[in-house]
Amino acid sequence: MATFVRSPAKTGTEHGTRPGLHDQTLISSGLADFDKVLGGGVPLGTIVLLCEDPCSRQHLNLLRYYLAEGAACGQSICWVGHENPSEGFRSFLPRCVEPSTSAVEERDDESSDENLRIAWQYKRYIREKQATHHSPSPATTKSKSAFRKGGSKSQAAAGVALNWSHTFDLSKSMEETTLAASPVKDFHRTGNCAEVVSKVTDFIAKLEDKNKPGTRGRYVGRAVVQSLCCDLKSLGFSQDLLLSLFRLKQAVRGTSCTVFISLQAPLFEASTVARAFHIVDGVIGLEALTSDSDVCSYMADPSSGSCLLHIRKTPGAGEQERQVYVIRRRRKRLAIDVVVVDPDAEAEQDAASGQWQKAATDALLSANPASVLDF
Repeated sequence: MATFVRSPAKTGTEHGTRPGLHDQTLISSGLADFDKVLGGGVPLGTIVLLCEDPCSRQHLNLLRYYLAEGAACGQSICWVGHENPSEGFRSFLPRCVEPSTSAVEERDDESSDENLRIAWQYKRYIREKQATHHSPSPATTKSKSAFRKGGSKSQAAAGVALNWSHTFDLSKSMEETTLAASPVKDFHRTGNCAEVVSKVTDFIAKLEDKNKPGTRGRYVGRAVVQSLCCDLKSLGFSQDLLLSLFRLKQAVRGTSCTVFISLQAPLFEASTVARAFHIVDGVIGLEALTSDSDVCSYMADPSSGSCLLHIRKTPGAGEQERQVYVIRRRRKRLAIDVVVVDPDAEAEQDAASGQWQKAATDALLSANPASVLDF
């Protein structure tokens, strides 16, 4: 008679890692809000594609968080891009600070946002109760607000709400002792696709040499590719982009390394970008927050937002709800929040939509039936 024996839970023995769903090992992105958006962290052996926003350039800050977290955890880091900071790479990474110091500085901003959310929730609750009294249909009581708290059981099991990253100050440079703790530090300036793939492959090979059987511990690596295929020789060439992504996917699969790649998606055809999304494990889209966008009409304070963030493909095994997030700059750090819908703006949009539907219906009914049904 066969017996079922539960295998022991996998523990993250390496510093800066923890177990995830389906026997995955996760690392932090360096920003607690970004970890929650990604479903708890970034799995090892995956590639995450970050679509750049040239207006806000917040993709660079997300890459800074990602590498700074690796340096703070004593992990190997690699940067391959067409540009390097003029004052040195250490000045490019933010400084690791104590969480208590950052919490005191940001307490006022977070408390004001929480009070705003509570007020809006109460206002929406009153409106939904009134709508339920007049029309008990569930379709009319469903709110279009993107603000939700809590999560599914799978998200709770994956530790989505767990804050396990370091706290960084974007206004200060990383200390030399923190950067010196990384076993391998590779910084290369190149935009050629073939050279980019070669540099990242060599970096992964160094990690695999250190992770040979019999060695003590496990070396975890983080690689960043800035603006892949942005040089003049391969700019706009679909074949170079797809081939580079495919080779990087082969090199990182099954290893203790993760790769973040930023891409200027508007430079390529839509079909090429869609194929690139299928090759990589995760896709994060950044979109400029303009004053004439539909999201600004819903937000109470659009000036506090820097850009919008869309999760188009989750790198982890857990499923995340497709929501729209906004990246805000809070003094010395970044914050990623779900877009909170103003009930007054939402009511105005509903009223405008209802008037448009009524006008279209009246125009249809006033038309000649023979001409409307004439196929």
